[in-house]
Amino acid sequence: MALIPPALVRIESPRGAGEPRRVRVYLEMARGEHPGLAAHVPAAPGLIAFGRDERRALQDLSQAARLYARTLARHHFEPAFSGGRRAWRVAARLAGQPFWRSGHAAALLPTDRAAPSDGRIRRVLRIVRAFRREHLDHLEALGDRAYRRRPGPGRRSPRETLHHLANCEWWYCSRLNDRLPEPGRGCPRETRARLAHLLEFAQSYLISLPPAARSRVVTPRRFASPGGREVWTAGKVLRRLAEHEFEHLRAALGWRPMRT
Repeated sequence: MALIPPALVRIESPRGAGEPRRVRVYLEMARGEHPGLAAHVPAAPGLIAFGRDERRALQDLSQAARLYARTLARHHFEPAFSGGRRAWRVAARLAGQPFWRSGHAAALLPTDRAAPSDGRIRRVLRIVRAFRREHLDHLEALGDRAYRRRPGPGRRSPRETLHHLANCEWWYCSRLNDRLPEPGRGCPRETRARLAHLLEFAQSYLISLPPAARSRVVTPRRFASPGGREVWTAGKVLRRLAEHEFEHLRAALGWRPMRT
């Protein structure tokens, strides 16, 4: 049975009997035309939630945590939030943009500055594969017609969403290197094969980075966010790979950001 090591999903111990375990949350806050918050839990890679205000974001996080725990349990990971009560503890509130809307920049969390080890890269991407397997199993149950049907104007079909997920694996890695070659003829066009190929590429690329490059803060120029000031690290790439996969798993199951 594959287990998440304690360092991967770390829950703080309660200070007294009967007290809830406290889980650190970083809130990314966007204001202006598209206000809202994203709640990040670095101790549980991929776990992310959204809301129009702090209360709703943390409520959505509790709902997301249940799906997160069930999904990992089904794929033979140690449950992330088993037993007892938990309480979200806001570690920091960070100014951000509505990155859940395409093209906007995402904040760099304090935890993103730590250089991920080879082992952590592999473990986080195993979680990504668990989310993906859950997503694919759900879509296979819907049948081919639903797989190819767009749910509404301007929205992707499930097949197009999977293709988007695959392409984003290269795009996230390209945040660290403006000269990273785009997927070429060797990259499969068939959706599921493309997913597997580009996720393996992302893992190989991140592991190939020397230690100094894994903690380096980079401002990409190619395919830059508006304003061109978004900064990235290898840790942020790894975090966003997992969060992005989980966001789309939730969406496939009927959740939409900012409903709450």
